[in-house]
Amino acid sequence: MENLKNNPQFSGLTESEVKSRIARDGYNELQGGKSKSFWAIMFGVVKEPMFLLLVACGTIYMLLGDITEGFMLLGFVFVVMGIEFYQERKSEKALDALKDLASPRALVIRNNAEIRIAGREVVCDDQPFVYSGSMVVQGNGLAKVTRTGMNTQIGKIGKSISEVEESPSRLKKEIGLLVKRLTIAGAILFVLVIALYTLTRGDLLQGFLAGITLAMAMLPEEFPVVLTIFMAVGAWRISKKRVLTRQPNAIETLGSATVLCTDKTGTLTENKMKVTKLYNKENFWITKGAGDFPEEYHDIIEYGILSSQINPFDPMERAINTIGDSFLKGTEHLHADWEMVKEYSLSKELLAMSRVFRSKSSNR
Repeated sequence: MENLKNNPQFSGLTESEVKSRIARDGYNELQGGKSKSFWAIMFGVVKEPMFLLLVACGTIYMLLGDITEGFMLLGFVFVVMGIEFYQERKSEKALDALKDLASPRALVIRNNAEIRIAGREVVCDDQPFVYSGSMVVQGNGLAKVTRTGMNTQIGKIGKSISEVEESPSRLKKEIGLLVKRLTIAGAILFVLVIALYTLTRGDLLQGFLAGITLAMAMLPEEFPVVLTIFMAVGAWRISKKRVLTRQPNAIETLGSATVLCTDKTGTLTENKMKVTKLYNKENFWITKGAGDFPEEYHDIIEYGILSSQINPFDPMERAINTIGDSFLKGTEHLHADWEMVKEYSLSKELLAMSRVFRSKSSNR
């Protein structure tokens, strides 16, 4: 924590000001899509043509007196709802946990001192403008927050994305079309069988039962159950590889993908760096493994730490500090008692980070 009383222009906010601005603007966080309730998931399942077919077939069986078959078909609906509900809730909880884990920290000025707080606790001040998500590549400065959460430019982008309506997958469209065609064909045959049976045998009731039997035999009641189970099994299998599936339909999309494009740092890697080899203009030294740290490489780490931030956030500077803590702790090469008096930022003219320190003990 660094005292800033010598610079009254940047004294920061008081605790009461912070609380009032949080009450006015809310926390600095983006509003994600709302989690679906049990009833919303259930409605989403039963509104599909395939599941309406299950309900219709089960109801007809029960009206015709076949209670066991009717209950079995209706039971499939609840099995499928249970699978989808479990899968979606499990993914939502995992994503919420990841969101909390990835919450950034911010260095702010409060009560005339620098402190680190959770990113969601950042509040506005009244001067423009540096956009959230910008990458600072050169120089130093102080920034005052003027927009937070959904009021930022990134928040507006997130809001527009959340308003995009989900379209059914190709497989769902094809299955829906197939079910529709088979239902129409079954209805036509149902009417024909009743008409022919009544005209040839004069028995309307038996013709109705025969028509129902033929139509039920044609309708694919098993499709929704089989597809849901297959999708759930696919989600379970890739979860063993530590991959979350928020929607079962994503399994179908993944299976039909031919090209996967992704960035590297922070996605396929952890956005962390590690010093593995040092060079002193004559020889290389590999840092892997235990053993004594050669004296001829001490200066490299010493000057690397001095030219890095004291509490670095850059992955490379963190790696330099880590190797210093590992090999030079307790030696004269680490200077926690030195005070930095001047910093020359990286520039086009001087491609190096330069800093000037003063020793408190000798005042050099």
